[in-house]
Amino acid sequence: LSESTRLIVKEGMRSSLTLPLLVSGRPVGVMFFSSRQENMYRPEHEEFLRSIVGQMAIIVERSRLQDVLRERTEYLENILQNTVDAIIVEDREGRIRTWNEGARRIYGWSAEEVVGRPLDVIVPPELQASGELTRFRARVESEGFVKDYETERVTRDGRRVTINSTVTLLRNRAGKIVGSSILQR
Repeated sequence: LSESTRLIVKEGMRSSLTLPLLVSGRPVGVMFFSSRQENMYRPEHEEFLRSIVGQMAIIVERSRLQDVLRERTEYLENILQNTVDAIIVEDREGRIRTWNEGARRIYGWSAEEVVGRPLDVIVPPELQASGELTRFRARVESEGFVKDYETERVTRDGRRVTINSTVTLLRNRAGKIVGSSILQR
């Protein structure tokens, strides 16, 4: 008696089969089969179409999850790239892996210019010679993070800037250290 059924009958459809798309018992959609031939769908058709519908349900759910993941990734990427603070990620070898717009504003280098280079690029020569970065990394590794560390860094054009830095150790799922995230103001 629904409007959609009336339209289908009006188009000349004489038999139909509607099957739910289920993933782990939860509906994610429906598939609707129709034919102009009466009594088209017998139990063997239903059984065969159910197997197809099962695969379609998985595809629909996977697509939905990919959309959710893409949306969350874009959201987090937007936060990461557009914050005014510098957000830098360095790998275990001390190479820059992430360099956001805030880092570009503070230091003057674009991400393309610094990603893959050592973090030393922003450390003044005398602080490099004193081993500040090595001592600081050891502290981060032993404590897991260091908050509100104040020091000097150098910009692309050679200016010195005083920064406040919070650094957090990054670990993979197995607990292995893979680098650190650095937030600087």
